[in-house]
Amino acid sequence: ATWGEEDFTRANGERRIRLYEKFYDSPGESLPDWKIAQMFAKGMGYRGFEWEDSNAVFEDAAFINKGRRTSYVALVEYARAHNRKGHDILREMGTTGIQAPVRWEDGKLVGTKRLHDDTLKTGTPNGLTIIDPKFLRKFKTATGRANLLKAPWELFADYFEFMEPKGKELWVTSARINEYWQSGFDDQKRREYLRQRWPENFLEIHPDDARARGIESGDMVQISSDNIPIEKGGYTKSAKDTKVRGIIALEADASLEAPDLLQQSIDHDHTRNKGIDARSMGDSSLEMDDELMQFGNHEEPTDKPGEQMNPDLEEKDPIMQGLDSAIGMSWDDIKPMTFSEMQKNGYVSYTSASFEAVAIVTDAIKKGVTCSYFNTPEGKGSVNSLAGRILDPISQRPRYKLARGIIKKTGESEYKHSFSSMSFKSRAIV
Repeated sequence: ATWGEEDFTRANGERRIRLYEKFYDSPGESLPDWKIAQMFAKGMGYRGFEWEDSNAVFEDAAFINKGRRTSYVALVEYARAHNRKGHDILREMGTTGIQAPVRWEDGKLVGTKRLHDDTLKTGTPNGLTIIDPKFLRKFKTATGRANLLKAPWELFADYFEFMEPKGKELWVTSARINEYWQSGFDDQKRREYLRQRWPENFLEIHPDDARARGIESGDMVQISSDNIPIEKGGYTKSAKDTKVRGIIALEADASLEAPDLLQQSIDHDHTRNKGIDARSMGDSSLEMDDELMQFGNHEEPTDKPGEQMNPDLEEKDPIMQGLDSAIGMSWDDIKPMTFSEMQKNGYVSYTSASFEAVAIVTDAIKKGVTCSYFNTPEGKGSVNSLAGRILDPISQRPRYKLARGIIKKTGESEYKHSFSSMSFKSRAIV
């Protein structure tokens, strides 16, 4: 069963919790996910899955989730104090929902619009869990304020210089569009009305760059590069390889067993040691370590936000004093991870790639830059194929937003003179 066939809740990127109500019966013998999980758990002999409906799952999860940014345990305790269901409270909030962490304030439920907010009031607890927003007023730093570090340009300059467009090349970056935000399969392949809006990938290009190449909106263009750097991989535990990829291990040891959080939550020994009655996972007897509630416990209570903050610490903070301390590593450690050193030591190879797209000429894009959708499940290539596969030395993540290529017109698309598909009207909102 999918959404609309069962009441369920979710939180979006701004921590807004909402109820998605059932409006249609699920087809055939299909079941909601919670019911399937319950059947598996019972079949495997586990306890603690005696849910009657999706609301019971929602309320149980509140006590396990209470130490996170999406904590809503206050909402569940409020509902129980008034002999109501958590879903009923959310239903009354409509499509606006409430932003987590949900807190108590003067006996009422309030959302949290912004984290690390020193203006938040201390709520009046009215249930099992004390909702004290002190930990939400500060960052986990010596001063309680955010540490904003200036990234040393030396770490990235050589790669940027290599990738910088030369000659007739333009920057090629990628983005998402709201219609295709999540799933290429679900949004692009299964929904005909979305395929009609975006039947093929696009390339946004500035009018000056388009004019110089004889390109108009609706033209088919090819974007190509024959000098794309690729990190070879195949790392071992040798001293040389470790210097390049020593921060995050790229080898997995299948013999090492990682903690199973779900198993722990219903394992008899674990729950007994934690003082949890696994037979009633959502009861008030359940107590688990609350990371947010532990945050800042070493500080003396204060009613004055920021009283514990020492401005002198910011001025004398060694983390801001130089490259070595700012990134927590010495330059000798970082140097082997830089692109130029990787080239010199044989860790980089080169390849070519191209993709096709329909041009959209717009001054919403900066001159010298083009932009395409990051992933399309079609046979005309992907913008990410032009990006270098070289991991960032700090984050250890691919730099898929940085690519360059030569753009040339290959003809006119079938959409150029049609009004039935793929509008070329500007999408700029300002």
